[in-house]
Amino acid sequence: MIESMFGLLLELIGWIIKGICQLVIWILGKIFTNPYAFITAIVVAIIISTVYYCSSDNNETGDKLKDELYESTTTYVCTACHSLKVRVAPNVSAQQIGSLMVGEEVEVYDIIDGFAKIRFNGNEGYASITYLKQKYY
Repeated sequence: MIESMFGLLLELIGWIIKGICQLVIWILGKIFTNPYAFITAIVVAIIISTVYYCSSDNNETGDKLKDELYESTTTYVCTACHSLKVRVAPNVSAQQIGSLMVGEEVEVYDIIDGFAKIRFNGNEGYASITYLKQKYY
């Protein structure tokens, strides 16, 4: 859900920038009486919009914003009897990639279908939220 909201936000920003570019072209058309100056302004606007759309295609902006989302976490402590399985997806039949030990702290980024989304050994993982307790400071 966060990723779809994220995509909508990026699309909205794109439309705003496109509208600003169109406004600038209109203003430049009113300012310049020389047709060659107007054509130059259009070329500059096309270059600016092309650079913007190309940079959003390689997703640098999107990755940066996703990284900022991952900074918003809550610390939880493992309360399982022995250990808690960490899986690649939020379901009990997903492949296990490791486990958390009793008392081990973990940063939770999101809770999906009863599973906590965590960063585990540099990868994304999921652990049952039933056996994680939020740590209060």
